[in-house]
Amino acid sequence: AEASHPLERALGGRTQVAGAQAGRFSVAMTVSQRPGRDREFELARLGIGPNDARRARLIAGSAVARIDRNTAAAFGFAEGAKAMERRLSGASAGAFLIARDAAGDQGFSARRGASMALRRQLGQVGVTLSAENGRVWQDIATSATGAPYRLAAVALDKSIGQAWLSAGLSRLEERDTLLGGRMGAALGAGGSSTTFLDLEARRPLGGGWSASLAARRGFTSFGAGRFQSEACAFDLTRESPRVRERYGMHVWGQRALLARRLVEAGSSFVTMVMENPYQSGVPMLKDGTYNWDSHAVNCHIFEDTQYKLGFLDQAISALIEDLYLRGLNKRVLLVV
Repeated sequence: AEASHPLERALGGRTQVAGAQAGRFSVAMTVSQRPGRDREFELARLGIGPNDARRARLIAGSAVARIDRNTAAAFGFAEGAKAMERRLSGASAGAFLIARDAAGDQGFSARRGASMALRRQLGQVGVTLSAENGRVWQDIATSATGAPYRLAAVALDKSIGQAWLSAGLSRLEERDTLLGGRMGAALGAGGSSTTFLDLEARRPLGGGWSASLAARRGFTSFGAGRFQSEACAFDLTRESPRVRERYGMHVWGQRALLARRLVEAGSSFVTMVMENPYQSGVPMLKDGTYNWDSHAVNCHIFEDTQYKLGFLDQAISALIEDLYLRGLNKRVLLVV
């Protein structure tokens, strides 16, 4: 199957978005034109940059129904349960994601099937039940590709002044995989189950600025034992536009900026994936952009190198400058 590049697809101008509302019921759908076919369209999810954040709320195949003053339900396909939950609660995960959504991602790529959420406002606290199903997805097909999973979750949220807080508990059941990967018989082949504990906090800072923090801890059990995992995410809108532009308004630059912030926060090891820099208005190469592992069998090496060095130089040079300016070079080893 062809790899999915939602940002490139959206910027390529082959998507159309439509929505309608009648009373308490609203429907939104996104379609993208199949390459080389003038009148044939396929359903797709729209993923675009920060300037189009409002349009990004129109999600392929989603419907929201307000049952009464305190109750609402959402249904969708090709979109996860967390997105349905956020649609009902009014929270936003951000339109330009430079990393995985810590509270809304299972930890592996997936082709989501059906999803639903039901929200009830109980006084000052909102309660949301949500669920989704889907299949593991990988750019390069393996024995894990297509393995099914199911997820169910419950979340509580409350606004305190200008701050918004949320706590959630979810259960991920995989029939044949372990967090999207398949283990051999000696390592406990078969399925797995994971319980996630999620915490989120958001607060506007005035002048269009906002700060947010999301954290997740996972408890996974499978045939050979059990382990724990954790993830966290920070909202980059706390950085000034000048700093963000110095790193580069593309995926590589914003990942480098996030890496610096993680190191400042105490992270001991940070990895940045340097593939497909995705910058608005800059066309991608036909076969994408690879990292250091470029070969003539998967790309044109010289075109690949020429395309990516500008992005790489801007992001890494800004990161090195900041490491020295902040005194982090004394305890940080940067390997490129």
